[in-house]
Amino acid sequence: FSGIVIGCLPAASPVISLSLRRGAPAPLDLPDFDGPTLSDGSAGGVDPDSLTYPLCRRLVDAWRDDVSEEQIAGALRLAFRLDAQRVEGAAGVALAALLADSPAGRSASQVPTFAADPATGQGAALAPGMRVAVILCGGNISDEVFRGIVGPSEM
Repeated sequence: FSGIVIGCLPAASPVISLSLRRGAPAPLDLPDFDGPTLSDGSAGGVDPDSLTYPLCRRLVDAWRDDVSEEQIAGALRLAFRLDAQRVEGAAGVALAALLADSPAGRSASQVPTFAADPATGQGAALAPGMRVAVILCGGNISDEVFRGIVGPSEM
């Protein structure tokens, strides 16, 4: 693999990126950074014995940890309307980050740079023509929440 990996997190719960900046897994009870989010699969603290922290430290090149709940909901609606995919909020975070920072309609000088990786200080950027893959997996979202996002007439 010769690409870059950009980890995407909801702004309401960027605990893993905060953990990496701290240099250790963050406790499970960070009230300022563990709010309610549609991305419950990536929410919450990091258990000290978790495999998540060392894997992210080793494999993720940069972090985008400011994805809003509105952006997540918009991405879930888009995935459902364009491809009939019912994905959970954690998958919606990555799609939302891509949509928010898509270089479409921007000049090359306006291509966004993602946040620097806390371990190396290096960032990652999307460039026009770059191949991008977003993994849309998981369907762990309740009917009630999903219906509230896409609208009852869409289901």
